[in-house]
Amino acid sequence: MMFNYIYTTFLTILYTVVMSLSLSLYLKEREKNYLLVSLYFLLLILNGLIVTMSETFQIFANDYNRQFMVNPIIETIYYLATFGIALKLVTELFEEKITTYQYGIYIVFALWLIVVPFMANSALKVWLYYFPSQLLTVYLGIYLLIHNRKMIPKSSLGKYVKLIGSLAIFFGLAIVVEDTFISRVVFNQLLSLNKKRPKRPFYFHQNKCKINFKVKRNGMINPQPTL
Repeated sequence: MMFNYIYTTFLTILYTVVMSLSLSLYLKEREKNYLLVSLYFLLLILNGLIVTMSETFQIFANDYNRQFMVNPIIETIYYLATFGIALKLVTELFEEKITTYQYGIYIVFALWLIVVPFMANSALKVWLYYFPSQLLTVYLGIYLLIHNRKMIPKSSLGKYVKLIGSLAIFFGLAIVVEDTFISRVVFNQLLSLNKKRPKRPFYFHQNKCKINFKVKRNGMINPQPTL
């Protein structure tokens, strides 16, 4: 727990530094991409604060997770916002516009995040909720590698683009494997915890709503939602 707290705190500080630098560049040059980067890292910081509070205050963690299972609106907004910003930045990098099929991907992604929480209560639902975000991380990585050929050969920017694309693919696939093994374990633990509280309001909502659950992980596009 202490290691996770230190790690999360370090990432939050790092994100804050990057956001501050990007915001300074935006105020100086009025380039919209710098503003998008600032907003992107602001989302990561806010998510990191939730992670830290969940790992520090057990009461907050329990209440937040119960609310998340009933209606994962915070996570849904977070994933839609981060993917939308990332997609915009990636296309802007190659001086392209978001295409019709990419808008279609975004709409399907949004519908998926809205519909999956209404599925029956199971570990599969947990896995299905997070799976598209990792799939889209892999997609962005492949997009970077394919379009990297447009970069000036052997330029430093081209090397960074190739590295980021490769890391996106690797971490996207790695997190899918992690979720496959972890989702059932964590989900069963949560059910066991709530069975000890039959009078809590959660059970009223459980009978009326479909529930969802959040699993810890760290990644590039969706950095680290946590329990």
